[in-house]
Amino acid sequence: MKCLYVGKFARYFSTENYISHALEQYGIEVLKVPYKAPQSIDIVETFSPDFILFSKANSSLVSGIMNLSPPKPKTICWQFDLYWGYRGRNVMPPQFWADYLFTTDGGHDSEWGSIGCNHHTLRQGIHQPDYQMFSPRRPVWDIGFVGGVEGHPSRQRLIEWLQRRYVRSNEFKIFSQTRGLDLNKALTKCNVIVGDSYPASNYWSNRIYEMLGRGAFLLHPETEGLDSEFTDGEHYVSYRRDDYDQLEGLISHYLQRPQECERIRQQGFERCGEYTYHARVGELLRVAGLSP
Repeated sequence: MKCLYVGKFARYFSTENYISHALEQYGIEVLKVPYKAPQSIDIVETFSPDFILFSKANSSLVSGIMNLSPPKPKTICWQFDLYWGYRGRNVMPPQFWADYLFTTDGGHDSEWGSIGCNHHTLRQGIHQPDYQMFSPRRPVWDIGFVGGVEGHPSRQRLIEWLQRRYVRSNEFKIFSQTRGLDLNKALTKCNVIVGDSYPASNYWSNRIYEMLGRGAFLLHPETEGLDSEFTDGEHYVSYRRDDYDQLEGLISHYLQRPQECERIRQQGFERCGEYTYHARVGELLRVAGLSP
């Protein structure tokens, strides 16, 4: 089976590269086409794929493929961001009307249907080679945050509060450019990771998989629908968004109870093994009728 994949591949840690790796694990030949590459539409006929996969990145090639006359290969789009209600987005790229649209947004099924998209919720995951828990744990910092500090106002308030409240050098550390297995190693140096996700119903980012699947003990904001995959208090611990009194109490509680923290950390890691990109790609192939 052959897949023509149009997306962003320049960075080794891009989700498209993780998905390509998983597709190849299923024995699928993947031709990666950077969406900005000056590529002729003739590539479809030359490569003769069984299906074409898009990310959200748009280009003339994407539009050209979507406008091909039938018969043409099955088209699939898989994108990972929130669109409905996010930063006033109202322009949808043409690949959202592919034969199948998979997104991580499980809270707007009726809206997707209202514009004629064949929408299916498909969450993100952890890159299978990165699903590792490193040891020994030798914590240097009490609390860590992984990712960019800019974003929605709630995240900015969270970071500002953490920086004001935990000012000693061993209390709080931000990891903004640490990737791959280097991140697994970095997480062995933090007792508690405070997480975040854009506030929306039945939507969450890949952060929970990236943290639990690399061996972190995670505090994550309460998110509707997350209990479909993880159990609060068993795999991670939730906190009410913007409730810093509660968050401070949870941080203090778990810093003083390392055995309880370790139990949840281990259980979260084991649970996250069900949510690798290999598993997610298998689900995509089944839904799209492409099971190899």
